[in-house]
Amino acid sequence: VFYSYRTDQTGRAGRDGFEEVANQEQLVAPLTKYAWLARRADMIPETVRRAFKAAWTPPYGPTYASWHSDLNDERVRAEIITQEKVDPRMRVRPNPAELERAAKLLDEARMPLMLVGDEVYHATVNLAELLGMPVTQARQIFASFPEAHPLWVGSPPAARLATLDFPRNPDVVINVGNKLQHNSSAPIVGRGPKFIDMRIDSWSMGNVMSTEVPLVADVAYGLDDLTAAVAQLLSDSTRKRIRERSEEVRRFHDKAAALRALVARNPEWERSPMLADRVTWELAQFADRDAIIVHEAGSVNLHGFDFNPDGGRELFFYYGAHLGSGVGTAAGVKLARPKRQVICLVGDGSFVFGPTALWNMARLELPVITVVYNNHAYGGPHSRVIEKVPSGRMVQTGHFFHDYLGNPDMNMAWIAKGFGVEAEVAQSPEQLKAALERARKATVDGKPYLIDAQVARMGVAWADKPWTPPIRIAPERARKV
Repeated sequence: VFYSYRTDQTGRAGRDGFEEVANQEQLVAPLTKYAWLARRADMIPETVRRAFKAAWTPPYGPTYASWHSDLNDERVRAEIITQEKVDPRMRVRPNPAELERAAKLLDEARMPLMLVGDEVYHATVNLAELLGMPVTQARQIFASFPEAHPLWVGSPPAARLATLDFPRNPDVVINVGNKLQHNSSAPIVGRGPKFIDMRIDSWSMGNVMSTEVPLVADVAYGLDDLTAAVAQLLSDSTRKRIRERSEEVRRFHDKAAALRALVARNPEWERSPMLADRVTWELAQFADRDAIIVHEAGSVNLHGFDFNPDGGRELFFYYGAHLGSGVGTAAGVKLARPKRQVICLVGDGSFVFGPTALWNMARLELPVITVVYNNHAYGGPHSRVIEKVPSGRMVQTGHFFHDYLGNPDMNMAWIAKGFGVEAEVAQSPEQLKAALERARKATVDGKPYLIDAQVARMGVAWADKPWTPPIRIAPERARKV
C-alpha cells in the first residue's frame, strides 16, 4: 500500500504550485489495483481501508492512496471499521465437476507434468508424490517446490516447457498457482498437452493457452480436494505405472544433479577475476540452511542452493526484471524476517541503479550481506546485440558503445562505505571465502556488509580491455575551467 503525502493544499490545488502533479493518482492507475485521492478528511478512513482490502485480496497487488496535506489537520467524525469486517479471504474451493475432470485426466495420463508458482506454499509435494509426477517452475518471485526432491526436474531454460530436458512430451500439464509470464510469441505450455489451470487469478486464465480444465480456487484447498479426488481413482495397474514413472523421474533428477556438480571441474575454477559460477558455488556452501536469497544478479545461475519453501532456503527473485530493486528488496526482506540470514546477490549494472538502501541498512542496523557480481559490464545488453543483430557494425568491429562499465572501474566497496556499510573487494576465491567469514561476523554483530566480487566477463566478443567511445571533453576546451 503506497501513501502519497500531497504538499499542495486543497485551497490552491490546480494552480501548478510547488510539487503539485495534477491527477497523480491517474499516473499510477495502470500499475495498481486501486488508486484514489480522498477529497475530504472524513473520506480518509474509507480510502485507507479500501487500499488495504484491494492489496490483500488475491491476486495480490499494489494500491495507492493520497490526499491533500491540509486534510490531516482537520478534526472530523468518521466511521472506523475493523479489518476482519471488510477483509474477504477468498478461500474458494474448485468447482466439483471441473475437479472430477481434472482428476480423471491426471489418473489416465502417461506423463503428467506439474508447473508451480507463487500462489503455492507447501501442499504440492503430496499430489506430485501420489502421481509420481515431475515438477517444474517457470519464472516467479519465489521457489515453490523443494529442489532436492527427486521429482524436481529443474526450470525450463527458455521459459517454455518445450525446452525442458525432461519430460520431453508430457501429455497433461497442470499449473498450480503460476501467473505464467510469457516472454516469447510461443506460450509456456504448447498446444500439444491437455492443460489444467489451478489458481485464484481467474482473470488471466485462457488468455493465451488453450485450457482443458480451469480450476479457480485457493490453491491450498484446490490441491487438497484434487489429491483426494485422484486418490479415489487409482487402480492397482495405475499405481504400478506411477511407481515406474517415479523411478524414471528420480533417475533424471539424480543425473541432472551430478551434471550440475561438474561445474567445479571447470579448468578455470581457480582463476582471478573469478567465474560467476565460482562465486555462486561459494555462496551456496556459505549460506545458512534457512537463508533467504534475494536475487537480482541477471543471468547468474543459482546452482547449489537447493531452495525449499518448507523450512529451508528461500528465494526472492526480481520477477519484473527491473534494475536497481535488489538492495532495497533485501532491506525489506530483512525487516520482515529479522531472524533469518538474508543475502542479496546483485549485478554491478543493477547495483548502481539503486544502492541507496545501503544507508537504510546502516541506520536501521539491518544485517544483510550484499554480494555484487562485478564484471564491469552490462552482460545482458551485450549478449542481446550479438543475438539480435550479429551483422551490425558493433559486432563486426568489436566496438560496443553500450555495455562496458570500466575505464574507470567502479569500486562498489567504496560506494558502500559512503553509505556507512563496511565493505571489501574480493579478487580471488580465497579472498571471497575470507570476506564471507568477515561478513558473517559483521551480521552476527548486527551490521550489514558488502562484498565487491570481481568476476570475469565471459561469452562472445569480450576483449580484455574493451573499446570505449573516444569522447573526451577536457582536451576540447577552449577555456580551461
